Amino acid sequence: MSYPPPPYPPQPVPERMPGMTTAAVVFLWIQFGFGACGTLALGGSVLMMQVGNLAGPGGISILFFLYVLQGIVWTVLRGVFAVKIKRRSGRARTAAVVLEAVGLALMVASWVLSAAMPGAMMGAMPYGSDMEVTTSAEASGMIGGVVGGLIGVAMSILTMAFLSTPDSRRWCNR
Repeated sequence: MSYPPPPYPPQPVPERMPGMTTAAVVFLWIQFGFGACGTLALGGSVLMMQVGNLAGPGGISILFFLYVLQGIVWTVLRGVFAVKIKRRSGRARTAAVVLEAVGLALMVASWVLSAAMPGAMMGAMPYGSDMEVTTSAEASGMIGGVVGGLIGVAMSILTMAFLSTPDSRRWCNR
């Protein structure tokens, strides 16, 4: 039995990865690197707090532990998706877009919670008499966190946009 040809010619599959897809994979690798460094730094902080017995009555160390766990999961998934998108996996492309969307939602939720409870994170940490926290240190830490957060938001949005292009879809759907 013979089937009639399709009414339109199929789109050619590009032999090279499209530029937008390449950029998205590069952004995933950059976020992988930032995630690995940030997770190691935050994990070291949690460990130091536990060793130094600075973790208040259980609340703050659990929150930091969850941040570290989420950082590990996101970092590993970004690396896996970058490799699989390079190998033309349509599921990895879709999963990367979903991962970035969930990451953005979690970041916005953390910003809303931080705004609703100003100083909750720093206020929960017991400072010793030998530790002085100045306004300039708090401000520079806040500015660094905001700039880092905005860079992460921009890369997540660009990654989602680049992976949603028709060329990226064609590339990943072998």
